[in-house]
Amino acid sequence: MNAVDLLIEALTHPDLYLMGDEDGGVGIHCRTHHDGGRPLAYYDRTGSAYPDPEVANVSAIPSLWAKAVDHLAGAHQPEAVRTADG
Repeated sequence: MNAVDLLIEALTHPDLYLMGDEDGGVGIHCRTHHDGGRPLAYYDRTGSAYPDPEVANVSAIPSLWAKAVDHLAGAHQPEAVRTADG
């Protein structure tokens, strides 16, 4: 898949969604992973970081989608493919 196809997959994947918080930030979440409301990545225009070290803090909204593409390429691949790729 090329970069455009990967981005379209992330934008339309049923498990991925954006959600804002009370502090004005926005996170990209996966329904299948990161239970407890923890996002995969977090953006806050004021520069505030998400307090969980497992969450990637990004500096732009497009970077949220880049993290979603990375997540789909890893965590959502079938186990046989992940094992074969290392």
